[in-house]
Amino acid sequence: MLISANIATTGRRPEQLKRTIKSLIKQVDVIRVYDNSKNEDLTDNAKFWGLNHLTEDEYYFTCDDDLIYPPDYVQHTLKAINKFKSIITYHGRILKDRELYYKADHTQFRFNQSADKFFLLNVAGTGCTAFDTRYFKPIIHNSEYKRMSDLVFSLEAKKQNKLIILPPHEGNWIKEQVVEDSIYQTEVKGTQENQVKLMKQIYG
Repeated sequence: MLISANIATTGRRPEQLKRTIKSLIKQVDVIRVYDNSKNEDLTDNAKFWGLNHLTEDEYYFTCDDDLIYPPDYVQHTLKAINKFKSIITYHGRILKDRELYYKADHTQFRFNQSADKFFLLNVAGTGCTAFDTRYFKPIIHNSEYKRMSDLVFSLEAKKQNKLIILPPHEGNWIKEQVVEDSIYQTEVKGTQENQVKLMKQIYG
């Protein structure tokens, strides 16, 4: 089955994007890059644009243009997908209470921190997430909620009763590239309110 890597970019990180692609190109069959500066600006939801255009099922990896993926990233992830029949991620959150602040007050798992066992998450970090489209195929690229694809994706998983699992991995296995304009670092008006709105729906 086809293996794809799907990246949303802004056109402002050409060198970082090249390094990201280089880390993935020998591991997948196809890399799709959606440049928001040259197309309709879907923000980070553009990682899921390819799902609306598939002609066959595939292993769909969503990636970020500020990460470097290890040589065994895809192989390791495919094993986890096939073992657990779930969405696999290496970054995300276990929500503790629907009234808490989204970014700081829940149990967080960062992609560059180690995990010694499997964890069931509520929210996936879509910069390092993958799934079999026979199991999950969310058409969310055109969501009204921008710059918060982790929550948009995870709410759709909740609606469809799909599991999000974080498997064991070593610290600094996935590496971060330094950027100054990441979504995590910057917020636009209304972001926090919408994050809480989506989070509460995921928490139930």
